Amino acid sequence: MGNLCCASRTNAAGETDISLSIALDHVLTVFLLCFEAAINTFPFYPPLLSTTRLVPSNTIPWLPSHIKVWEFTRDYEASLKISPHNLGDLPTWYRGVDRALRKTDRCDHFCLLLDSAFRAKLEEHNLGTSRWVRFPPRPLALFAEIKPNQSSPTSHLEELDEIPPAMHSVLEITTTNGAKLIFDGTPEQFGWSNSAWTLDKGDIEKYYVEGEVGMMHFADEEKRALKRLVLEQDQTPWETLFGRMEELLSEMNWEAFKELEDEELWETIKDQARRKFEGVGDS
Repeated sequence: MGNLCCASRTNAAGETDISLSIALDHVLTVFLLCFEAAINTFPFYPPLLSTTRLVPSNTIPWLPSHIKVWEFTRDYEASLKISPHNLGDLPTWYRGVDRALRKTDRCDHFCLLLDSAFRAKLEEHNLGTSRWVRFPPRPLALFAEIKPNQSSPTSHLEELDEIPPAMHSVLEITTTNGAKLIFDGTPEQFGWSNSAWTLDKGDIEKYYVEGEVGMMHFADEEKRALKRLVLEQDQTPWETLFGRMEELLSEMNWEAFKELEDEELWETIKDQARRKFEGVGDS
């Protein structure tokens, strides 16, 4: 498939790992692009200005001193579903904050949307198995919105002191050769590199899991309860999104994808997914 004669991934230590098969790397990217198209259908108020600083420990007692807090303002005059800009042409700070804000609190939705279909696709092509797991994340950055007319110059920081980050949802993959990988749709929300969306499980446990709890399997009854909660909170768009994601993944012509070069394939997937989810966020 194009120039993917051998697939590679960089681990958290900066070393190149060539353990991923072409087919698995292909499937991972397709599912990630479909998820990103789904969440991009919702209106989004883009960041206008952002600066970063280390916050004094007495402001947020639970926050380790090395963690950066990005302070940002939003443009409430513009509601962008999909940015008309090429993020690659924009400043580094904008690209990072934009991705982080779009994916904040979306890790459960990532797993709800993809869990069953992803597991089935791995089994269909004998690529391995997957399961939904959760763990307490170790953030490298937090994001605090500076709102108009806020009560004090630091009130947006004080909101971060309410609770530490909730449990983080990801998909754990066990390949046919026994390797364990983590498929993460929303690493940017914690200031992790966007290249951390697929890493060895050992790297994730070493660099991104907080405390001694480790990774915990998310059982089927817990999934059903979470899905009911999501639908009760915001029924119309998410009910529609779940249905359209199922349709989109069933309509994918995986055999035809093999004939496309990489860039052409990714653009094809993005366009197909964008058209499938068009208008959902307006409901």
